[in-house]
Parts: sequence; C-alpha cells; structure tokens
Amino acid sequence: MLATCLLLLAPSCQAGTTPDDPRFSSLVLTKGIRGGITTPIVGHRVELGYDWNASDYRVTVYDPSLRDTAEGPYSTALIGLREFENILRGVRERGLEFLPPQLDPNGPDTYGINTGLELQDGQMSWANRASGGCTSNPAEVQPTEGERQAFAGIVNGVLDAVAEIALAPGCELETAFLFRPANNGEARAFLRALAAVSREPLAAPIDRSRVDVLTHGSYYEFRFAWRSLQDLDFAYSHMRRKESCDVFVERETLNVASVRCTPFEPSAKTLAGRRAFLESHPDLPSRFAHLIATGWVGKGMTAEMVMAAWGAPRSTDPLSYERHGKSVNPPFDRAGLVAWFRAPSAGVRK
Repeated sequence: MLATCLLLLAPSCQAGTTPDDPRFSSLVLTKGIRGGITTPIVGHRVELGYDWNASDYRVTVYDPSLRDTAEGPYSTALIGLREFENILRGVRERGLEFLPPQLDPNGPDTYGINTGLELQDGQMSWANRASGGCTSNPAEVQPTEGERQAFAGIVNGVLDAVAEIALAPGCELETAFLFRPANNGEARAFLRALAAVSREPLAAPIDRSRVDVLTHGSYYEFRFAWRSLQDLDFAYSHMRRKESCDVFVERETLNVASVRCTPFEPSAKTLAGRRAFLESHPDLPSRFAHLIATGWVGKGMTAEMVMAAWGAPRSTDPLSYERHGKSVNPPFDRAGLVAWFRAPSAGVRK
C-alpha cells in the first residue's frame, strides 16, 4: 500500500553533538586512478567510517580484480571504535595535516602515485582528490620530494592496517555509509532526524546510511531512503526520490517539526518469491543472498536472481522493469549475468 503519513514529534531537550563525534569521521583511499574520457577510472578503493545501519564502524574494500568472481569485488568488516581511531591516529601521526592538499575535484594527481585520499577527523578535513581524466585543471600545489614520500608512506600505512583486518565478502549494500555534515548545526540536526526514524515502525525498513540533505531557510530536510528501494544513480536522481521518509528539523531550535513518509512496500507476492528462491538455493553466495533478500540487483546475477529480487518483470525479452517511474533493463553480458550495476552514493546535499 502506498500512503503518506505525517507524524508530529515533541521537541527534545538535548542539542546533540558536533562533528567532533567520531561517528562523523571518515577516510577514503582510492588507488589506481587513471584518466578517463571525462571522469577518472577508479581502481582499488578503501572506505572507513561509521555505518549508521549497523551502529558500528566499518571498513569496506572494493577490489576490481574480483569483479568476475562469485563473491564479487566487495569485502568488509565491522571494526569497532578503537581500531577505527587507531587507523586515523596513524594517518595524523605521520603528518598528513602538514602536507599540501589538493582540493580541486578536477585537479591532477599532485603526488604522482595515482592515489587519492580524503580524511575527515573531527575539525580536520584534508583531501588529495587526484581526479585525473582529460578535464584535469592545472596543479594548485607542487609538493616537495620529501612530501611525496611522506604521502606514499601514509597510503602504505593505511593499506597495511587494513590488510591486518579479517574481511568477509560484502556487497553493494555495505558501501554507502559515509555522511559528512557541512557544519555543527547540520550534524546535530542529523542526529535528531536519525532518532526520529529509528523509532518503530520505521526503524527496520529505513536505510539510515542513505540520506539526502536539503537546506531551507529555517529548517533542514533529511531525506532517508527505504532499505529495500535500490537507487539507480545512472537512471534516476537522488533528489527526485519519491518513495522516502523526510524529516524536517528546525535550524535554530533543532526540534523535529515533522516526519513525512511515502512508503515503498514490495508486494506480498514479491516477498514470498524472494523467500522461496533463497530457500531453494541454500548454497547461493552470501553476497547474492543478501542482495536478493533486500530487493537489490548486483553485478553477476542471473536473470532468475533479478526476478527473485525485483519480482515479476514488465517483459522478459529483454528483461525490463519500471523503477522510479522509468523503464530499467538490467544489462546482461554474453554469459547471461548482470554486467554491471552502480552502487548508490552516500547521499547528496542541495
């Protein structure tokens, strides 16, 4: 059933916290960046940050060399606060904040090792975006040889630390967890919004890691996605998401003014089909089982898996669905497997 609900919530007494809260800290390291036609082609990627759905700190590694394996290119682990802080502390102790940053999103590979690094740690924000591509702008900074070596040492330190973590196969559902507030007020407002959607009956179906932020004159709007609704960022804009849960927080008082939800509920037939498929395929790789149970499609799936995840298609030749009001045809390779599907980003700000 598709309906719209409006919940009026009483104001809280506490103002919340600030980005000094380690849950707002994150580190993203991308190796193997090389110039594409208009945008860079990215290789190995490491993300560390707080997973709002799991209520714990997570590391996720994307290794493109594993894209064609049964388990897929994602591996992940929950690491806890202590290990997360140890990795970030190691980066800072090696002097990252004293190295010249490259903040231009279209800038060149300043440090010359095809590697980008972005760190948000409390009040410290540092980035070497190393975008590459044919649209690169001239370099803003020229690091010394010593600074280049220091940056390479920091990169190797992060990779060495992650290599010691026992990772397990993951999937696209565990990649979009990085939320970066623009300021202290937005951070406190986000925590208020998060508390609102963490109450029953919204707690289970809401994806607390996928949130778009819209700023208005007197309030923030946090637009949370439903866990079972897969955003297809190549086919549809995040900001136009219709099936969502919007939380409105007053900018001055940080009171939650309202929660407006337009639910996305798979049909009983679709849910029953997912359960039946998973029960009849007990040896299915965990990545595919996780995606199907949630209602997502990922690279390497068969047409049968896609139909288990998304339900009955609009047509089968080619396999076609209507998603977000648009026609979507999952692309298959010659082996009959889904060729690619982009994971959604952590959210956008407008």
